[in-house]
Amino acid sequence: MKISLLVSSILLTGGIFLLVVSQSETNFHEHKLRNNYLSQNYSFALLGDSHFAYFDCRKFLPQFNFVNFGIGGNTSSDMLWRLNPVINSKVKHCLIIAGTNDCLQNFPLNETIKNLYQICNTLIDQNVTVAIHTIPNLSNSIVQSEIYNIRIDQLNTQIRIIAQNENLCLIELNKNLCPNGELPPQLTYDGIHLNKNGYNIWAMLINDYLNNTTTTR
Repeated sequence: MKISLLVSSILLTGGIFLLVVSQSETNFHEHKLRNNYLSQNYSFALLGDSHFAYFDCRKFLPQFNFVNFGIGGNTSSDMLWRLNPVINSKVKHCLIIAGTNDCLQNFPLNETIKNLYQICNTLIDQNVTVAIHTIPNLSNSIVQSEIYNIRIDQLNTQIRIIAQNENLCLIELNKNLCPNGELPPQLTYDGIHLNKNGYNIWAMLINDYLNNTTTTR
């Protein structure tokens, strides 16, 4: 049985929550970040949407000192708008995942690409080492997943170009999670978000990147 996705509200039928959250929840997350991240010294930041917001860094990567700027519902425009807290955290490395909500809301591809370039370059100008992820495809349990996955594949092609042009590390999340072009049911609980199995794979990719980066720098 396929799950319907309403682009206008970005909700799944059956009450399953997708990626978009209310402004009040966004403000809540930002309030928590403002009051917590400045009280500690972090080396690594995560910037993204709910893919990172639901990533339990302490559980999956306890050996690294992360500040998590993942907020559910964020588009690339939202992330660009809230870059200052990332910069003010004085991190040395920032891992970015962005674009899923852009694809689900049918944002123009060139707008997302422009935002990603600006996010990466702003951080680089602040001497932050940037790594960028390709974004996971949707499961075929989602109605019109074929259409959404075409958008995601097009964006991932551009993300690879951005990484090459800007000399960024590219973390190939989509190829590792979705080798057949769709998110396998054993890696997701709703066809979009990752479950423990999915996050285990992702954590291994981040671990490999960070071990290599911190060893060579």
